[in-house]
Amino acid sequence: MWEQGKFDLIIMDLQMPVMDGIEATMIIRERELLRGGRTPILAITAHAYDEDVARCLAAGMDDCLAKPVNLRTMMETIARLLGR
Repeated sequence: MWEQGKFDLIIMDLQMPVMDGIEATMIIRERELLRGGRTPILAITAHAYDEDVARCLAAGMDDCLAKPVNLRTMMETIARLLGR
């Protein structure tokens, strides 16, 4: 979907069929280098260990929230990522 349009933010689940969120993020970041721009990516994961968060950030994600997600925290994080 990212290739088909412009998005203000991507909320990326780490565990998805076919391709995980880490791989998807790395592909998006590589393609952004070619086409320009940078879409903020927020990871949502059931894995909230320090090493999991580090993997998300190393892959190019901008932040990571653990499930179950607190709505207030999520909205504050989105606002920060969007510069609002």
